[in-house]
Amino acid sequence: MYFAVQEFGDQLEFWLVPDNPSSEARVIVSAEGGRKRYVFGWNRERPDVRDARLHATGLCGFSINPEVMPEIGTGQPLELYEHDSNLLVYRKPPPDVVERRILH
Repeated sequence: MYFAVQEFGDQLEFWLVPDNPSSEARVIVSAEGGRKRYVFGWNRERPDVRDARLHATGLCGFSINPEVMPEIGTGQPLELYEHDSNLLVYRKPPPDVVERRILH
């Protein structure tokens, strides 16, 4: 599985290529501590991912904003899961959490 996530304030832009090349790219977004779960299919074509030969069609891009998911703009923690495997691929912490990144 390949994925990349970019966060722009109250909007998430990402792409996710599932392990099974015949399956549709879908994600589960969990909000409010798992009490609300949304399932999203791809909604953006990603020709750069196709050109890099990571996905055959490039139909694996996602754009999630407050229009499609109101909880994303509230600062609540969110979790993204790959739909078929239920594998956690990204966790957005609440804004009061100090983020520490170490590069080796």
